Formats: sequence, structure tokens, C-alpha cells
Amino acid sequence: MTECSFGCECAPDCRNRGVQRGVGVPLEIFWAADATGWGVRSSVAIGKGQCVCEYAGEWVPSAVADARESDYVLYREATAPVGLDSSQAGNVGRFLNHSCEPNLVVRLVFVEHHDRSHRWRYARRGFFALREIAAGEELTWNYGPAFFGAGSGMTCACGAAKCRSTLRRRMRHTLE
Repeated sequence: MTECSFGCECAPDCRNRGVQRGVGVPLEIFWAADATGWGVRSSVAIGKGQCVCEYAGEWVPSAVADARESDYVLYREATAPVGLDSSQAGNVGRFLNHSCEPNLVVRLVFVEHHDRSHRWRYARRGFFALREIAAGEELTWNYGPAFFGAGSGMTCACGAAKCRSTLRRRMRHTLE
């Protein structure tokens, strides 16, 4: 996805500047009563396709991210040389929980730099609504296929009808 940028003649409030405007709706971090811990919700309804927020953090080499053993690292793919770690510098996006039936999807968004050969490094990560989301509904996304598996994992607490049941601890969150 490419947003308007400095090369466009459109106004700063152009609808194609979602990630650039920052948090798109009023968001609240709250403590969920279930086993998921902190979560995020909005006090207003969110329309399908609307940009909610960006996943912000610090770009670190994979070896550094792995050494930190952080649950807040997002990779473009499981073999990416760098990850976006929000454990020490991030925003509200780090508190979005997993769901096997999410209401948000994360997308690569190009802003001002359109070099797709280095997409894992130059693109920003934006969360967009997959469907209409009611005010007060918890905002969730799918952590990606590398985060699931049998064995020594933790029980998924999403409560979705199509829940995968098990999450691996400290696996790479991916956009695949």
C-alpha cells in the first residue's frame, strides 16, 4: 500500500494519508478480565478499512531482538534480518492482542520512500479494520503463522469460534 506523500499535490487531510496522521481513532489501553492482559479498544465505532494506528518501535538486528527475548518484535517474514521492537520504544500498537478471528490486519505502508526492494525496512506497519468494529470492542490482530504450534506453548485466550488453541512463546510475529 502506498500513501500520498511529499510528491503529491493533495492536501494534508487527504484520505490516502492514514498512517501519516498517527492514531486514527481515540484509543484506550485497558486491563482485560480474561487471560490476555492489557488490551486496546476505541470509544467510537471504526469503519471497515479505516486506519487505526501504526506499529511503532525501534529497528534492531534479529540477533539483538532475539537476545532481548521480547514478545513485542514484528518481522516482515520469519527470516528477516531486522525486526521492529516496541518493547523499549513503541506506541499503543504494542498492546493489541492476538485473535484467531481478528478485527484488524497489519499492512506495509509506503510513505515518502517507495523502494520495495527493502520493504521490510522502509515501509511502515499500519493496522486497518477488517470489518466494522463497535465502540468498546477489543481491537485484535492475527500474530501470524510462525506464532502457532503444538508443544510447549501457552493457551490461546482469544475465545474465537475458530481458535487454534496454542500459541508459542517468543516466536516471531510476522506479516506472512
